[in-house]
Amino acid sequence: MLCRAAKARGVQLGNPNIGADNAAAAADRDATLRPMLVELAGKTLREIAQALTNRGIEAPCGGAWR
Repeated sequence: MLCRAAKARGVQLGNPNIGADNAAAAADRDATLRPMLVELAGKTLREIAQALTNRGIEAPCGGAWR
């Protein structure tokens, strides 16, 4: 109820910068992984997943690559 009233008054809810922050973090991660993925080009997805896991690179949601 309070959120609806605040929105009706034109109050911006949440963090407007979170999308840009997430995009910047993803770009940094991509730049870090790119050289490794170029090196692994031509391998099967299973081999790439195993290589990333062996190198200690966590999957986006954490843990091992599958």
